[in-house]
Amino acid sequence: MKQKDKRIRPEELHEGIYRFEKHMADDEVYGIVSGTKKLESDSILASLTVGCLKIEAVFYRANEERLPVFEVYVKASADAGEWVCFDSPDDKVGVVDVDFEGNMFELLERVRKDYGLSYTDPDFETLAGKKATQIDKQEKNEGIGMV
Repeated sequence: MKQKDKRIRPEELHEGIYRFEKHMADDEVYGIVSGTKKLESDSILASLTVGCLKIEAVFYRANEERLPVFEVYVKASADAGEWVCFDSPDDKVGVVDVDFEGNMFELLERVRKDYGLSYTDPDFETLAGKKATQIDKQEKNEGIGMV
């Protein structure tokens, strides 16, 4: 019989690496979902950071539609200041769920497992010393090259 993966719970993580933030009040979210509040630009609803991984729930504007999506970000190293977009899972965003934070954590945990990521020990190659430059005239119409 196959053993189930042990579910990590937020309270089991090291203090200081877990942070959930709501960037919109509940009434704003309800207004956007119901269509009574206009969304002027793309807006972050909430973010959950766990060490070197972060997930954001974002409302995107597409014509008059408001599309809630998740985006997962990673850091190249634990001390890196910059986040890099890693994946945009196509899971439906239930922005008015009672346990929205828990649902975000569950999705982040699934992405972490699916891709073999780590909350505390990222393992990414960096491209040091690369810069974009113009290439010779023969290939000019095809874009830029890397040196």
